[in-house]
Amino acid sequence: MGAHVEVQSVSSKHRGDAILVRRGDQRWIIDAKWKRPSTERDKNYELSQADFYQFFAYGHKYLGGTGDIYLV
Repeated sequence: MGAHVEVQSVSSKHRGDAILVRRGDQRWIIDAKWKRPSTERDKNYELSQADFYQFFAYGHKYLGGTGDIYLV
């Protein structure tokens, strides 16, 4: 029998752009950005400072400061 997976929206915006996925003790944040990141690492992939603050806030609020956040 497969493991139970729980999915919950964590976005307060009108579009659900981030979800929390839980499977047993594992938890992940999956965050969708409605823009195309660049491949230039030295330009922070053209993500804004606000995007990085959002990742940080999600990680602390929903993952207790540890875990994985995926950008899709």
